[in-house]
Amino acid sequence: MKGLPKQQQKVYDFIENYRKEYDISPSIIDIAEGLNLANSTIATYIDILKKKGYVTNMVGIPRSLKTVAIVA
Repeated sequence: MKGLPKQQQKVYDFIENYRKEYDISPSIIDIAEGLNLANSTIATYIDILKKKGYVTNMVGIPRSLKTVAIVA
């Protein structure tokens, strides 16, 4: 996928790969530990990715984060 800055792409890829491997969405803690970043940093990246339309989740539902296929 093109168009994302490097760190945002890493978060996007982590979410996608985690879902494929475990068949469940990662928590913010899972992503933070996996990428060696602060929880608050991951939360910021997720908010940015949501605003850009790259990820979505069901509000109030834990582990519902999903990547969205963007067709250019």
